[in-house]
Amino acid sequence: MNIYLLILETAVLMVLTGVSSEMLAIGTEELEKRLDKGMAGGVILGIMTAFPETVFVIFAIYDHFYQVAVGSAIGGNMILFTVGMGIVSLTYSFKYKVNTIKLEKDFSLEIRSLIISVLVLTIVTFYGELNVLTGVLSLIPYAYYVTSRYRAYMSSDRHEGGNILKGVSFLLAGGIPLVIISDLFVGSIENLAIYTSVPPIIVSMILMPIAGELEEKISAIRLIVGSPNNVTTAVMSFVGSKIENMSVLIGIIGIFSYDGVSIEKDRLEFLGVILVTIVTTLLVKDRKLGIREGISLILFYFVMVGLIIFISA
Repeated sequence: MNIYLLILETAVLMVLTGVSSEMLAIGTEELEKRLDKGMAGGVILGIMTAFPETVFVIFAIYDHFYQVAVGSAIGGNMILFTVGMGIVSLTYSFKYKVNTIKLEKDFSLEIRSLIISVLVLTIVTFYGELNVLTGVLSLIPYAYYVTSRYRAYMSSDRHEGGNILKGVSFLLAGGIPLVIISDLFVGSIENLAIYTSVPPIIVSMILMPIAGELEEKISAIRLIVGSPNNVTTAVMSFVGSKIENMSVLIGIIGIFSYDGVSIEKDRLEFLGVILVTIVTTLLVKDRKLGIREGISLILFYFVMVGLIIFISA
């Protein structure tokens, strides 16, 4: 394919990703009027932005490509908890001329859920196999997160504003096309990298995750630009979707694999995700994220990628 057509295809798909992400943001803002930030951002938007990975994992399991499913399940966590959080910090700082993001008290539930997710993922990693036992165990963090979010919503004052139908319609209008767009966009990035002779390791470790998680970053940026009050919702959507990846996606791989899936060769990547999640959790445990911390997280991603490449070589 002509290089100019590849560039044009990539640009068009990026624009379509932006349009879909805008719809997701509008739908989330509408639902937030009736629900709360946790349910709208952490649970609902988290599910929608993780939907492309979920579909990909399900099809990979159906085709018995279990290692591909494992890579897709955890691949986005490392970049979203580093580069994604860094972009949120920089966007908020540049837009509102402040150096520190202050998340709402309700975010404490996300911190607890992340801690539980890391503990369970660590157990599964050292066990070394995804099967029915570790699959069911992996589901616990997300079950805890969703039920806790629902209980928090039920115990709070109900909101009477917002149009549920409108919110859901925008979420579906943005989320469903993302399943197709995300796959095409990642493929376009891969073809462009191959055409320009970018090393395969760079494609798999840097370019593909950046492309695959683009819609979540754009949705977060759109929410933050729309209102400073949306920053907690944006961060909650990151956490919600990645808890789902660490919990639900890993869980269904174990439950629906026939003879179990060994992850001994993938331990380094799993440990990388665990380390990144721990570092990010420690940085935001006080519900604050400064611009220096945001820049450090972006740099930390490339340090982690470099270490994984070096150790794996």
